[in-house]
Amino acid sequence: MAHLRRRVEDLCTVLPVTRVVLFGSYARKRHTIASGIDLLVIYAGAKRDSAYALVRRTLDVLRLEPHIYSEEERRLLQRTSVRTIADSLPLFPADAVGG
Repeated sequence: MAHLRRRVEDLCTVLPVTRVVLFGSYARKRHTIASGIDLLVIYAGAKRDSAYALVRRTLDVLRLEPHIYSEEERRLLQRTSVRTIADSLPLFPADAVGG
């Protein structure tokens, strides 16, 4: 987990990240060897076609399954993102409380 948090800090230098949460089986501590690592990444500004590649390249984590949205997209998908971050583990910002 410490490795992932450090990589998220690196991501913040190349993308204006506003929130990152780990969700799914890893957040619930019920993952198996075959589980993907579900990560919700929300960033400021307009949608960027390069966001997915930036996240994958910067985080460089095996089995990463990033779900990446601009703030504008998140607002449009508010209901879905609220369900996604229930039972999640916030990674950024550091002072975030709960999912």
